[in-house]
Amino acid sequence: MRVLFVNLNNKLSQSEDFLVRLSEMQAINNLACMANVAVQEHHAVKIVDFDIENIDNSQLAQEAMEYKPHVVVIHIEDEFVMENLKAVKTFKDGYAGSKIIIHNNYLYHLPLSELSLLKVDMVDAILREEPNDLLPKLLDALFDNYPIKKISNVKYKGDDKRWRMTDSVFFQHLDAISTPYRKGLKNELYKNISNTAPLAVIKVGRGSTSNCIYDSTARIEGNKFRVREPESIAREIEYVRSEFGIKEFYLEIDAFNHDNDWAYDVAYEIRNTITDKISVITKIQLKDLSQEVVEQLHFIGCHLVIVNMGSAAEETVRRSKIGVKSDFYKKSLDILHHYGIRTYGIYKIGFPWEMKKHIDETTKMISEFAHTYLDFKVLTPTYNTEAYEMLKEDNLLDEKINDTTYAISGTKYLKKAELEKLYKSFLSKYKLMKLIKKEKVTENLYALNENDKKIKNQKRVHS
Repeated sequence: MRVLFVNLNNKLSQSEDFLVRLSEMQAINNLACMANVAVQEHHAVKIVDFDIENIDNSQLAQEAMEYKPHVVVIHIEDEFVMENLKAVKTFKDGYAGSKIIIHNNYLYHLPLSELSLLKVDMVDAILREEPNDLLPKLLDALFDNYPIKKISNVKYKGDDKRWRMTDSVFFQHLDAISTPYRKGLKNELYKNISNTAPLAVIKVGRGSTSNCIYDSTARIEGNKFRVREPESIAREIEYVRSEFGIKEFYLEIDAFNHDNDWAYDVAYEIRNTITDKISVITKIQLKDLSQEVVEQLHFIGCHLVIVNMGSAAEETVRRSKIGVKSDFYKKSLDILHHYGIRTYGIYKIGFPWEMKKHIDETTKMISEFAHTYLDFKVLTPTYNTEAYEMLKEDNLLDEKINDTTYAISGTKYLKKAELEKLYKSFLSKYKLMKLIKKEKVTENLYALNENDKKIKNQKRVHS
């Protein structure tokens, strides 16, 4: 069977916002994982990333005419669901010879009654972005060779054309799930933060224990961490480095140091498995940040960590459930900077209860910390998060930015114009960048050598 995997073009890969580009890399990674399973089951596959190659979505039918797939698996972004569904409908009108599977969290979690109201008749099944190896069974089911009810994490149409849903399951053993089929990707097109060298996303864990009111990770991936074995992670990195020449890696997980023992062991295994220089980026939490873990991250070439700082205002920290007190920030950031690891700080303002004094506290803290990259934004709540429900109840939602994200009309104490003035004034005053610096970045590359091995070559003994 021929299967075509497509990431539609929403021009996100051209964004100057590195976090947006990372999100797109994660999406194509998920498609490539499914492609790998299909290859192992002897299906023919082709992966086309319309976004990274900047191909117009109208070309999808032409792509299908040339490849003649039996099934097309299409990833669409939550923010552009309606626009992307129109593109899928146009494709189906131009090429009716294949089954269509949509890969999207928003449609998967949408109540069946609401899904039925959307124009999705051309779609045969919907999958959420939970990595799994169900695709071969789903392919069989779409051609009546396997009972679809036995497959988890699928929305499908019954014989009466009504949408139904199988059991939702979070897979616990991530090492049993396929890694991306990188031979089917144009790996050289996915770039690092300075947009100068190829970067590979390595999925090391899923889930989150964060209760943050504007974060949907726990709802989508589960409210506890599920992680891979350190040896498995290290082997994948070495394979990608040696096979494709990629030396830059993003270790994808909501908080790499959620478990300091696991984080230490992962870094240790990477350090003792790689045979050349690499450079690493990951996301951490400042709560309970271990100096031992930071030291190991430094040893494996970690030059940047992404940190959700949230706010400096104690009331906002408490009510937004960010999960760390602001007085922890300086101590943790000092440890990171001591080891030459730069920080990418993420801050939000515009919570319903915030006054000017709350925002002043946050901007003062940003001014004091030496972040290399900054993501400082007015809150834009996403549909179905606690922040969205709170702002909706307080009548503070403004117009839609896209299909799932909203602007706000201010706070209870600050009008929209006042909030925007504070925001723009701060950015102007400190000449802060949105995300990407345009100069060459000096990476903290780590190469294994005898000296380094002597510095710290003992595997940690967990207490």
